[in-house]
Amino acid sequence: MVKSNLFVQKKTLKAWLTLAIGLLISVGVSFYVKEHIRQNAVKHFSFIADQLSFKIEERLHEYALVLKSASSLFRASDTIDRDEWNVYVHSLRLDNYFPGNLGLAYNQIIPPEKLTEHIETIRAQGVPHYTLKPEGKRDVYTSIVYIEPLSPQNANALGYDTYSDPIRKAAMDRARDSGEPAITGKLELVQDAFGQKQAAIIMYAPIYAKHLSTKTVEERKRAIVGWTSGPYRMDSLIRSILVQWEGSHESAIKLCMFDGVGEHLESLLFSNHDTTQIASDFKQKRTITFNGHHWTLLFDNINPSLEMNTTLAWATLSVGVVLSLLIFAVLLAVINTQTNAERIAEKLTSDIKESKRLLKESEFRWKFAIEGSRDGVWDWNIQTNVSYYTTRWKEILGYGENDILPRHEEWEKRIHPEDREKVRIILAEYFEGKRTVYEAEFRMRCKDNQYKWILSRGIVVERSGEGNPLRMIGTHTDISERKMMEEEVHHLAFYDALTQLPNRRLLHERLKNAISTSKRNGLYHALIFLDLDNFKPLNDANGHTLGDLLLIEVAQRLKSSVREVDTVARFGGDEFVVIITDLSRDKIEAAEKAMGVATKIHHAFTQPYILPLGEEIFEGLEIEHHCTASIGVILFSDHEGSEDELIKWADNAMYQAKAKGRNQIVLELV
Repeated sequence: MVKSNLFVQKKTLKAWLTLAIGLLISVGVSFYVKEHIRQNAVKHFSFIADQLSFKIEERLHEYALVLKSASSLFRASDTIDRDEWNVYVHSLRLDNYFPGNLGLAYNQIIPPEKLTEHIETIRAQGVPHYTLKPEGKRDVYTSIVYIEPLSPQNANALGYDTYSDPIRKAAMDRARDSGEPAITGKLELVQDAFGQKQAAIIMYAPIYAKHLSTKTVEERKRAIVGWTSGPYRMDSLIRSILVQWEGSHESAIKLCMFDGVGEHLESLLFSNHDTTQIASDFKQKRTITFNGHHWTLLFDNINPSLEMNTTLAWATLSVGVVLSLLIFAVLLAVINTQTNAERIAEKLTSDIKESKRLLKESEFRWKFAIEGSRDGVWDWNIQTNVSYYTTRWKEILGYGENDILPRHEEWEKRIHPEDREKVRIILAEYFEGKRTVYEAEFRMRCKDNQYKWILSRGIVVERSGEGNPLRMIGTHTDISERKMMEEEVHHLAFYDALTQLPNRRLLHERLKNAISTSKRNGLYHALIFLDLDNFKPLNDANGHTLGDLLLIEVAQRLKSSVREVDTVARFGGDEFVVIITDLSRDKIEAAEKAMGVATKIHHAFTQPYILPLGEEIFEGLEIEHHCTASIGVILFSDHEGSEDELIKWADNAMYQAKAKGRNQIVLELV
């Protein structure tokens, strides 16, 4: 038991190890799935960062085209007055297409010697308080002459010398030298001088003199006459782009923009979050370069859970755990089943061994019983008609081991012809369930062509699903001696020991049958009763031995005088009875036939009897004795009386014959 428990514990340990491995694999796979989801989310967010960077850069290039278009307007015309500029700018509808843009301005270069003339000209155009600012002498002046729309904030920018600010001057020089629009670094707009300060930029596009070459930097420096410009508040510009981004939400994207390639707080252009610290897995860094000026963009996902749907990872973990538990449960069930099966197998093995031992003992007892009973065993496969016969079965019939083939016909063909139909009927009735057992007595032919009486018994040991017999086993017992004894007993019971004729008991039975036959077929039958006339003197003079010899001879003469179907019986002493059957339906004809038989008997008795003397001193000597008989004859047909009545009537007829002087025949009709 201890060994069995240790074996079970070892197997159970395997199940627990399998569960642990399954759980570890489930956790590992779920982490892998989660990491895969995270990487896909990061890739997706990286794509968003690329697209937003492209949108911002695209917005800059779009506005650059607007400025270049405005610069071309000045170069194509000799002069552009304030009203024409107003019409042109309003036709662009900048507030609809470029959120965050405050307007479109014209910046004119003013030589110092023409400064006073310039101020007077502008004031004459309807700007009475126009002047350059900041004040002071400089080598060259650049003034915002036109700006539309002319809002109060933008009006504050009129006359501002943009060249006086190093940040603006750097962008203006870069635009002048490259011939392309350029943007400033982070700055504060003049428009916001009296309001809330916001980070802003200004884009400048150069305006060159109409007929001067601009192929080289030096030529462009000589040809420059001014700039068109557009100021932007960065907060409005970037938020408009974020809102317009399809499929994204501003609140989900954290964006910080820095002027230049660094990430310094003082260079922060835009941030849509309270902090500029970006350190999550979604952090993306992009750089935008516009005509030599750089912006650094930092992106982050404010709500990573929106991008990272970990349902699949949790589902993977759940499925893995469930599968691991199921496998664990199945393994435990298999282990328990296997353990139970092994226990059952051990018990079955033990039971089988015990069964084999008992079977061996049973076979020994069975063999001993069969051999002790001297019975032969047969085993019949009814489907194939193959039969197995034991050695004893063959020995009963006088055959050797190899003389009988394993076929059922070997049995059937040896049954006595008179018994075959009886055996067939008994077997059929047993198969049909009309008999509980198969048991039949019949004669079988032996090897020496003599017949033996056999008691055959058997049972069906296997049937089909429909109930048809498939296999039958039984025994054959030699009952020849028993049959001989039965025949002897029967003979003693129904036959006279001296004459071997039927005795009075058998006479009554046959007479009863004759009465029944006469009722059935309507024919007359005859009953002859005879008594020997001179029997007693022979017995008295010579003893019973000669008397017995005489009676034996009388019996022989009687049998030779009648048909085989007729009955000759010894009624007792020296009295005999003969039954003659089926004479005729006509009574007279039947009487004639009966008298013919009686006459034949009477004639046979008139012959002398030659009887040998039995004593040694008389050996070879014989005596002659004459013995007649008195015979009474009656006829009967459809008789309603008993056998005793018929015998009594025949006996009366016999006494009438004796009364007439013996050796007579008397026929009495009843």
